[in-house]
Amino acid sequence: AAILLVTALYRRAFAALKARQWLSLLALRIAAIVLVVLLLFRPVLSYYKEQKEQPSLIFLLDRSASMSIADDATGVTRFNQARSRIETWWEPLKQDFDLHLIEFSERAGSLDNVESLSGLAPDGKATSISRALVAASKAAPRNTVEAVILLSDGVHNSARNPLEVAVKMGTVVHTIGVGASLRNDVSYRDIQVTAIDCPDRMLVNNLAKVTASVEAIGLPGRVVKVVFEDNDEPIDEQELTLDDTQGSQKVTFEFRPSAKGRHTYTVRVPVSAEEKIDQNNQRSSVALVVEPAIRVLYIEGTLRAEYGALVDRFLAKDPDLEFCALVQTRPNKFLKRSNVEGLQLETIPSDAESIDQFNVFILGDLDVSYLRPAVQELLVKRIRDGAGLVMLGGYHSLGPGGYEGTPLGDVLPVFLGSREIGQFTEPFLPTLTPDGIDHPI
Repeated sequence: AAILLVTALYRRAFAALKARQWLSLLALRIAAIVLVVLLLFRPVLSYYKEQKEQPSLIFLLDRSASMSIADDATGVTRFNQARSRIETWWEPLKQDFDLHLIEFSERAGSLDNVESLSGLAPDGKATSISRALVAASKAAPRNTVEAVILLSDGVHNSARNPLEVAVKMGTVVHTIGVGASLRNDVSYRDIQVTAIDCPDRMLVNNLAKVTASVEAIGLPGRVVKVVFEDNDEPIDEQELTLDDTQGSQKVTFEFRPSAKGRHTYTVRVPVSAEEKIDQNNQRSSVALVVEPAIRVLYIEGTLRAEYGALVDRFLAKDPDLEFCALVQTRPNKFLKRSNVEGLQLETIPSDAESIDQFNVFILGDLDVSYLRPAVQELLVKRIRDGAGLVMLGGYHSLGPGGYEGTPLGDVLPVFLGSREIGQFTEPFLPTLTPDGIDHPI
């Protein structure tokens, strides 16, 4: 209507022009009207792109040595049972999920594709379900993981509780067990080492404990040898009388590792002639034998900020430190905090045996009167034998604490003042001495 009205109004004005000219002007006028009308309607250009992200599904396949056992009627090993299930499910699931595959034993590793399963063998020395779950948590973004499917015989024998790891993951974990139970077969006889509890780290020449779980079926009253091996070398053995109660019996070995490095500890029960399965008669675990941790004795004369800072932020957080911190709450009464298991020390040590077990001594705001000369001599002897000494400043430390001219004061690399030297409370700027300027540090 607007276009017709414009044409009628301007027809008389365009009469003096040639047809081609007035048609051109009319077209421009009409275009302007159309543009104004479009702007009045406020047109919006919208662009939509639909992107579909497939949820992730993660398979965890146990390839530890226990998976090589063939204990079902078909004679197929546990590993091949689990592998066959993954291979069967892979193609149908691939259409709807982003699939991930992780193999694990004492460690966990990702596989590029399902075809890689053919090159795997169940020969792992331990079973760490917790490490498999940690690897699964890193395989795909957490918000895309639909579920984790764990295929295993369930014999976890490594550090960390898999249940705690699974809870922290916050992801659904489906477990598929492999392996048959032959306990109800009256003719079945079997001895198996079901688990081995072995620390991940041990200290050389320090007492360590390894506990094995042994379960027997159909052999009540039989006395068997349980052998403990270090890198395939027998180092101890015990006799165990088997019972007929469902559940495992515990056998504990105590020993002192004599060599540093990586060790494989194995608990083994010799195979009996009646047993149908001989692959489950031993379990192994890997441990690292290291030098003993540095042991620190920190004696603080009063409860102050330095005590909390040293203990909470440093001593308690360093995994390579063992410490005993004694803070004086009233004269000759100390509150102890320590991470040294079995340490019986409630006050300042006064004998060589107690003092010699520490590598570093930290003395806080403690007056020298609390350290008898005989105790100082023992401390100095330990320091001269290689231990370290740190003396912190304070109102009752160094010179003001009476250490001038004492055995401990003499081993410090500074000159101490007398008790009357007092405290310097004004701000100051440290200045290097000529010797300090020339020192390479």
